[in-house]
Amino acid sequence: MIIALIGLGAIGTIISTDLALSGWKIYIVCKNKTVENTVIDKGLRIDGKSGEYIVTENIIPVLSIDDLPNKIDIAFITSRARDVKKIVLDLKSKLADNPTIIPCQNGIVEEELATVIPDKYILSCVISYAACRIDNAHSRITSIGQIVFGRFTGDIGEHDMEILKRISIGGSCIWSDNIMGYKFSKLLINSSISSLGIISAMTVGELLKRKKTRIVLMTIVTEGLNVASAANIDLEVLNKLDPKKFRICKDDLQGFSFSLIKKHIILRFIGYKYRKHRSAALEILESGKPTEIDYLNGYIVSKGKLLNINTPVNDYLTQKIHEIESNEYKSEKSTLELIEDFSTNFWNEKI
Repeated sequence: MIIALIGLGAIGTIISTDLALSGWKIYIVCKNKTVENTVIDKGLRIDGKSGEYIVTENIIPVLSIDDLPNKIDIAFITSRARDVKKIVLDLKSKLADNPTIIPCQNGIVEEELATVIPDKYILSCVISYAACRIDNAHSRITSIGQIVFGRFTGDIGEHDMEILKRISIGGSCIWSDNIMGYKFSKLLINSSISSLGIISAMTVGELLKRKKTRIVLMTIVTEGLNVASAANIDLEVLNKLDPKKFRICKDDLQGFSFSLIKKHIILRFIGYKYRKHRSAALEILESGKPTEIDYLNGYIVSKGKLLNINTPVNDYLTQKIHEIESNEYKSEKSTLELIEDFSTNFWNEKI
């Protein structure tokens, strides 16, 4: 069996290490000579919450997709969401007759991917542990989580259960027949915490100390829940976090609401637990690359338009992040205050 991985970032390094430790040989696309030489000379390294691993066996670094062998049976794509479609198009001539393609991104790319390959080839994945890139081929796991696999359509594939047995470093690995429920739950978490981190340049702790920001977060989630409901998506609990518990309505914001107070307390606790965490998406933006916002809040907006569900706060947030990308605004407190004011005005109009 021939296995490949494209995208040797934080998650790609971890998955490659997992597979190599399990005994599978894996071809790794490194993109540039510096990364390729690091893998050749030093192997792959993981440290952090799951312990330390250094792997030099069962890994075959190559420079590009063109250098991969033909008849690839399994391909993990751990690149950025905006690159997945092009990668698969470039990879198509290298695939076996009945391949398994596994996109491992925040956001939802499967629908776009199904426009270029049959959806029966796609094995979906939700990764809820946190990791960061320390250096070339060196990742650090900063919190343990779940890894969930499943398919949007079709039966369990011939490789699926074998893959599950070999993925374990970041946390427990499970199969779900409701993978879209997990994908959408993760989408709502990223669309609130990560996107607000981009807007503000604040840590999670700094963000969730702010009452108005907590209202914005709950509004983002509420709009997403409305879209999920219209799309008949049954959300799942991910890492003990249930997005449905953060739905708010105009009655919550009028007078005393024990339900709303409870939500604020939970968010303050989350803020304390992850108080030092900074949005990885912000770091990508600061490196000069565009964000994945169109696959997060932008996905909620586009899906809402198809289903005639209004998502004004997600829409406004998406626009503002695009304006940060084009240097019209900066990631700072004053930009966050624009989002807070927009959310406040939205609820005042509804009330």
